[in-house]
Amino acid sequence: MKLRYLTRAIGMLGLLLALLHLSGIFAAPHQALAVLPENSRVKNYYERSLSFTEAKEKLTRIVNSKPILNQDTAQAIFQIISGSFAHGESYIITPKDDWLLWIYAQFQDTFTHDRYLDAQDPELLLRKGAGFCHQSSLLLLHYLRAVGFEAVLVRLGGHFVVEVLIPNLGRNVLDPDHGIYWSNNLEDFGSKLSKDDVVKKVVENGFSQAVASKMAEIYISQEDNTRSLYYDPKALNLQIETRKWSYLVPLILCLISLLFELFSARSKQKLT
Repeated sequence: MKLRYLTRAIGMLGLLLALLHLSGIFAAPHQALAVLPENSRVKNYYERSLSFTEAKEKLTRIVNSKPILNQDTAQAIFQIISGSFAHGESYIITPKDDWLLWIYAQFQDTFTHDRYLDAQDPELLLRKGAGFCHQSSLLLLHYLRAVGFEAVLVRLGGHFVVEVLIPNLGRNVLDPDHGIYWSNNLEDFGSKLSKDDVVKKVVENGFSQAVASKMAEIYISQEDNTRSLYYDPKALNLQIETRKWSYLVPLILCLISLLFELFSARSKQKLT
């Protein structure tokens, strides 16, 4: 009798965890900012022009078509990411997104806790549709690589962009957070492109003179620029792995409970 209550409790736990996970899947997209600042007039910066479903369909179509690796393909992917991912505070994983990782993170120190819950999983980021510059760049990086481009994450001081190698053309810097596709490589800033050139481009994209000047300083400075293949590979792998188990564990628990009920019912039939 005690075993029966235990298995029913296991089944109930599995059902609750499954419902929690489903609530995360069907939850509303991440709100970029509650109060929009002055430069909210910039298209696609704090608001999305593409829904998750539209973006997912377009990106899947591009990836499955095995496109030619040229600038048109890179721009197409860039425009989808820029249009479907709004600027906001860094998206932090909640129990609805990944209950298993969230529980695991509670037993870590503050630094590790924050590191593990800072979303990098491309599927989750695309679904939530808003976050900080490193998250939009990680999302873009994922889909550029998915079609075969060589691409790296670039840290410009505290700002993140992507540099992609276009065959027979060279490297291009892509800034999905600000929605700017630069047909230049990282070293062109400060040499071929002056600070005034950068300011002009940023202003043309709808940003204020003050924002453009600040961005120009970040781009022109070459002292603290770093290229890397990933942002935090350990955290990314952990997020992908626990997301898989956050699907499977509730199913396993429900299956255990169901099998026990079936076994109990069959045993009763034999006794009668």
